[in-house]
Amino acid sequence: CPAKPGWLNNDMRGTREVSQSTNGDTLWLVRIYRGQSRFTLSAILSGSPKQVQDGTVVLNMMLRTMNIVP
Repeated sequence: CPAKPGWLNNDMRGTREVSQSTNGDTLWLVRIYRGQSRFTLSAILSGSPKQVQDGTVVLNMMLRTMNIVP
């Protein structure tokens, strides 16, 4: 776990990255930190950044509904 992970928009500590792969896919990667555990969620979206914009929004909306109970 990083020394000071950021906060996701639903008050969970973690990081979110959206990047482009070498073949043009959009990579969505979220790490959520809870105690000594790390949960990783990932998605690969094919298409141009404009084509996958809605998919990225949906993934972020799904993330807001998550709640990890210790």
